[in-house]
Amino acid sequence: SHLAVVGLDIYSDISDPNSPNFVDSGTTGIYVLGSGDDLLFEDNKVSFFGSNISMMDRSGPINNIQFRRNIVADSYGTASHSQGLFIRHPHQLLIEDNVFSHNGWHDTIAGAEATVFNHNVYLKEGVDVTIRNNIFARGSALGVKLSSDTTSGFHNFIIENNLFFENGHGIGLNHSSGAANLWWQPLPAPEQITTYTVEVSDGRSFTTSPTITSDGGRIAAACARCGSVRSEPVMTRCDCIVTASTTAAETPRPASSQARA
Repeated sequence: SHLAVVGLDIYSDISDPNSPNFVDSGTTGIYVLGSGDDLLFEDNKVSFFGSNISMMDRSGPINNIQFRRNIVADSYGTASHSQGLFIRHPHQLLIEDNVFSHNGWHDTIAGAEATVFNHNVYLKEGVDVTIRNNIFARGSALGVKLSSDTTSGFHNFIIENNLFFENGHGIGLNHSSGAANLWWQPLPAPEQITTYTVEVSDGRSFTTSPTITSDGGRIAAACARCGSVRSEPVMTRCDCIVTASTTAAETPRPASSQARA
C-alpha cells in the first residue's frame, strides 16, 4: 500500500528484436500480486515485455489505483497471452492521459501474431472505474476490454474522451467464460461510454463508433466510415474500406468532457 512508481523507463531488451541482447519475449514488466491500497503509476514507460503491467488481487482487493501519463507499448508473447495493462477486480481505478500502443502482438516474430485474446488494456471486473483522455493504438484485438462472468462484475464506470486508433475493435464489453451475456444490461447512469474514434483503412482497422453493444460475447461495431453495424469477432474490417484513406467519426463532446489543451 501507499506506493508510487514515477518516472521510470522499464524496458526488456531481451524481447526487443532490434536489441543486440534479443532472445525471446520476456515475462512481466510490473507485477502486483496480492492486495493493496493507494497505488500511483505516473510518467513511466513500460515496453517489450510478455505483459507490460499485470495486477492480480490474489490475497485481497486492490483499491485506489491511479494510472496517469504513462506510455505502455510493444508487449507480445510467443507462449502465453499478452496485454499492455491487465488488472483483475480493481476498485477506484483511474486510467488517465496515457498512451497504449501496439500491445499484444508483434509484426514479424513467429508465434506472436495478433489474436483475439490480447489487448492494449484488459480489465476483469471492477468498481468505480474511470478511463479518460487516453490514446489506444494498434492493439492486437481491443483497445479496451471490460470482461465479467457475473451479472454485477462492473458498475460505476465511465469511459470518456479517448482516442481509439487501428485496434481490432475499440471497446469490448463481454465475458471470458461461462454463458454469454451474463453481465450485459442496459447501462444506467453513471455507466457511460463516450468514444471519439479515428479509423484508418490499412486492412486491419474496424473501430467502434460510438454505439457499442454486445452479442453473445462478440462486439457489434458501427463502421466509422459508412455507419453499417456488424457483429463479428475482432480482427475484421468493414467491406466499405477499399482505398487507403483516413476518416474521423466524432459525436459532439459534452462540456464536461473537453480534452485538455
